Amino acid sequence: MVEVDTLGLEQFTWIDMDKVQEILKVLSETIRAQCPYDTGALSQSIDTYYNGNTAQVVIGNDLVDYARITNETWNRGNNPNEGWVQRAIESCVPVIQAILSGDATQDEIDKYVGIQKGAYRLRQQMKATSLESE
Repeated sequence: MVEVDTLGLEQFTWIDMDKVQEILKVLSETIRAQCPYDTGALSQSIDTYYNGNTAQVVIGNDLVDYARITNETWNRGNNPNEGWVQRAIESCVPVIQAILSGDATQDEIDKYVGIQKGAYRLRQQMKATSLESE
C-alpha cells in the first residue's frame, strides 16, 4: 500500500455516506487516469472499499503486486513514475474539498469523473495504437 498524507482534509471528521462514495469515485478514476500504463493490469486492479467506518482506494491485488514499485524511488536508475500516486491524489484535492464543503454539484462531480474516464480511455487507445505500429 502507498502511504499518502492527509492533504489538508483532516478538518473533515464526519462525512455522510453519499459524499464518501463520490470521493471514492473521484479518487479511483483520477488514480486510474494517471496510473502508469503498459498492459493495463495495474490500472484495472484499482478498486474501492467502504464499510461505513473505513474508506479505501486500493491499487494492486494478489496478481498485480507491483504498485509500490511503480511509485517509489528505485535503488538503480530513475523511476519515471516516481510519486505518481501522490500527484494523482493531489490533483483531485480541490474536487474532494468541494464535495466535502457541499460546493460541488452532482453535475460537476459527474463531469470531473467523466473527464478522468475519458483520459483513461485515451491512454488505452494510445497504447493499442503503439502496439499496432510495432
